[in-house]
Amino acid sequence: MNTKIVRRILPAIFALLLSAPLSAQWTIPVATSPANSAVDLGNGCFQMTSNLTSQRGVVWNNTQLNLNNPFDITLTVTMTGNQFGADGLAFILQNSGLATFGPGARSLGYLTDGMLTGISPSIGVEMDLRPNGGFGNDNVIPQDHVALHENGNPTAISGPVQALLNGGDISTGVCHELRILWTPPTTMTVQVDGNTLFTRTNNLVTNIFGGNPNVFWGFAGSTGGSVTNMVICANAAADFADAGPDTTICLGSTLQLQASGGLDYAWTDPLTLLSANNIADPTFTPAIPGIFPFPLTVTNNACSDTNIVLVTVTPPPTAAISTSTGDTLLCTGDTLLLTASGGGDYAWSTPASTATISVTNPGTYTVTVTDNSTPAACADTTAVTILGVTPPVADAGANDTICVGDTITVGGVSSTGPNIVYTWTPTAGLSNPSIAQPQAFPTATTTYTLTVDSAGVCSATDDITITVQDTPLVSVTPVPDSICAGQSAVLTSSVSGGAGGYLYAWSSGGTGSNEPVSPLTTTSYALTVTDANGCAGEAFATVIVSAQDSIDITVPDTFTCNGGSIDITNTFDTGGIDTWQWSPTTGVSNPSDPNSTITPPTSTTYFLSGLNSQTGCGYTDSIQIDAFDLVVNYWTDSTVCLGDTIEFDIQPSGGSGNYSYLWLSTTSDTVVNDTAGTTLVGPTVDGMFTVLVTDNVSGCNTQFSINLEVTQLDVMAFPQSELINPGQRVELLATGAITYVCSPDTLIDCSTCPDPVVKPNESTNYTVVGTDTNGCRGTATVVISVDSFLVPNVFTPNNDGINDVLLLNYYGEGDYEIAVFDRWGKQIYSTTDTDGAWNGRNNNGEEVPEGVYYLVVRVVGDFAIPDKDKQRVFNVTLMR
Repeated sequence: MNTKIVRRILPAIFALLLSAPLSAQWTIPVATSPANSAVDLGNGCFQMTSNLTSQRGVVWNNTQLNLNNPFDITLTVTMTGNQFGADGLAFILQNSGLATFGPGARSLGYLTDGMLTGISPSIGVEMDLRPNGGFGNDNVIPQDHVALHENGNPTAISGPVQALLNGGDISTGVCHELRILWTPPTTMTVQVDGNTLFTRTNNLVTNIFGGNPNVFWGFAGSTGGSVTNMVICANAAADFADAGPDTTICLGSTLQLQASGGLDYAWTDPLTLLSANNIADPTFTPAIPGIFPFPLTVTNNACSDTNIVLVTVTPPPTAAISTSTGDTLLCTGDTLLLTASGGGDYAWSTPASTATISVTNPGTYTVTVTDNSTPAACADTTAVTILGVTPPVADAGANDTICVGDTITVGGVSSTGPNIVYTWTPTAGLSNPSIAQPQAFPTATTTYTLTVDSAGVCSATDDITITVQDTPLVSVTPVPDSICAGQSAVLTSSVSGGAGGYLYAWSSGGTGSNEPVSPLTTTSYALTVTDANGCAGEAFATVIVSAQDSIDITVPDTFTCNGGSIDITNTFDTGGIDTWQWSPTTGVSNPSDPNSTITPPTSTTYFLSGLNSQTGCGYTDSIQIDAFDLVVNYWTDSTVCLGDTIEFDIQPSGGSGNYSYLWLSTTSDTVVNDTAGTTLVGPTVDGMFTVLVTDNVSGCNTQFSINLEVTQLDVMAFPQSELINPGQRVELLATGAITYVCSPDTLIDCSTCPDPVVKPNESTNYTVVGTDTNGCRGTATVVISVDSFLVPNVFTPNNDGINDVLLLNYYGEGDYEIAVFDRWGKQIYSTTDTDGAWNGRNNNGEEVPEGVYYLVVRVVGDFAIPDKDKQRVFNVTLMR
């Protein structure tokens, strides 16, 4: 519980002081000469002056008092200074506003000081620290006294009265209580430390404040020549500490304490349960339930007070959810009951408020259990997740019919999964009654039931009926039951039961009711008889064959190559056999001798028969001898042209058809693929080519050779090269062949003649291709170069405007140089100007005489002109 007792003051003031933030309840007005020295210390406490001289502090509460209503204001005052004090401190009522302040030092910040008017109208309760006589100030209240002043008048209206009963110094830093009580309309009482100093009777509303009952209240204080640190707090003096209300919380939650009443807080916390012990609002997170007291000491400067708060920690309930089936699985379409426990009140997420609810859908369901038997109403929340289970599918399969002794797989496409359980009933005649598809082998018609269970929650069933039919009864008797190898016996059957319509199947291949057999050795036979229902019965019989003698040709099946022989020698267990015969006899050296030489003309199977004359039993064995006669069709010797390619196509016969090839040559010429039956070769010289053909099955081989003669045709054409003027006629002549073709076929009189005539206008290479009687071809080339110059042989430089200059016409693509020589070989003129012309003068510009001159032209850069024709000489006659 909270042990603090708070005095009752005016409800409006009390509510204001406790509810609004202190920093928002007060105003410190701006003052000059001196400045306002008041400092807000927080929690309704103010330092009015500090240890400096000539200070003035003024503070007003923002909320006005209504003097038509009573009030009871208790203040705590702490003043620290020397024994002579320093002015004093006052509680003031005024209605001039929040910006109001009085004169400076010596006048306590509200009294009139000589010519300086104090606050008026006002009421002031002064605690004086020093007489302030002189200097025109009539405030001569003795130090350590209390007095009442009106309208800033320094003269006391009530008092002065000694502040302390023992007459002690009030500036020693001890905390004192100043209490102001107002009983409307006229009575004000002033107390210090619980002692009433005086009571003033005056109608303040009428006589002081001009009928206005609303006044501001606050504090003022000042220092003069001495210094005092004065602090005043608007708190209840004796019991201002408030640790907050006693509280009950739930275990696992966190409580933040809310203390008030002072500037400094000290919690008694020996177990270190609080987050801090020096703040007003530490947090408490209990680890165990119980009652926890937290004593608090609150200090306002020198004033301190204590209080205690009790925190009761209640354990929360334990919420739990149970299901009607004992698990958290719900079969789709079913209903599941969820029951909550652990408290008095329930709140489900469905929503529902009963302890038990029913659910039909999977999902997560949450319930909050609240214990309302304690003030904390502790609660716990838990949840359960209900998983939906889809009903399984049970498929026992389609009804079926089997025969006695048969096995069938039952069960179709049922649900599968890790939580699926299969159960078949009855279990008799099943390979495994706990799987989806067991093997069934009932001896009589049976109906099986399959139950499919999913997670123990959902299940489904299905039935299958297996009808069991009888099988035929079969027996077999051999007649006779003992024979010689090669003799015959008849297997006779007897069948009864079943559905009739029998079908017979003998292991020897027969399909009749009786089966003739001729075994060479003792042999067991089986008969399967199937009736119209498909049910089958079986029976077995054995025919004994005398086995005292035997023929075994130990030589395996073999072959001969190209007429070869095979010797059959000492390969028999003759036993009691005394007569022998080979069949056929063709190629056998002695048909009645088991050790013979066999030369098969073709591939043949030979049988050797033997007879034991004592038992009358005969015996036979055989050997297959393949006769391979490998024949190869190939080309004859041949002649080819140089540069041609010939194809060899080898086609063997008489063997197995699986052949390999290897080609060899007597020259450096090789075939394209020397291991192929069909391949190409391009011979360059005469030579022989040999191929080895091997039958890969028999190993037989043969080879043959082909001689090739290589023919080369030499064709010649004349002239090999010729220089002509454009359009000049040239006759060509080709030899060495029978037919010819000349190209290109332009500006030529006959492109298939051996002697065509060509007249090219530009340099041309003519190609002649000749062919002989073997089809071999040869090639020759004629190079015709067409001159790139046209030079006149006469010119007349006589200035008549006709043929006055010698102009060189050049049709090539290079550059040229011109030099002119006289008949004695002296150079008289030269130029490299390709557009220039000779005007019959020498390099000095002098006319040269008539006569014959030699024009030398050197060509540079024309690749169409052969090197031998790069320099040309022309004769030119000059006439005037």
